[in-house]
Amino acid sequence: MLRLSRAFGSSGLGARSTISSLRNALGKPFGPLSFDTLRAFSTDENISSFCDNAFKIFDLNKDNKIQPEEIKEAYKHNSAGSEMTRLVEKYDLGGKKGVTWKSLDLLDLNVAVRESKVDLDANGDIPREAFDAWLQSALDEFKKLEDSLEGSQPEHE
Repeated sequence: MLRLSRAFGSSGLGARSTISSLRNALGKPFGPLSFDTLRAFSTDENISSFCDNAFKIFDLNKDNKIQPEEIKEAYKHNSAGSEMTRLVEKYDLGGKKGVTWKSLDLLDLNVAVRESKVDLDANGDIPREAFDAWLQSALDEFKKLEDSLEGSQPEHE
């Protein structure tokens, strides 16, 4: 399986070189690759990395599940809200508007638990799979906000 991070690596290669690298990695010639196609591949890789890193923010004891105490600790002492915002920006998932107040609420794990948007196991913990499902759903909602003006910040000149 092609590791897209290798094809899109930070070696400073331009888009034309990236396309050549992608074609070479696939091992056979094929039709032209559009930049939209490359963007889709890049976005999928970004979302996967985003989910992995977001989970690490909350899984403080690295047991592959998130306990309620870890959520409190992550927000109280580890600036989880700021870290989630930083990850959205790092992986270019903010769209044209960037991070807004509404999108911050969508990515708030406290809100997700309180509103039953994330599945808990019998012990009240959040398994990795449930976290990923919630975060994917939140990102889908986040993308829908991009087409609306809701939550956007007014521009000042």
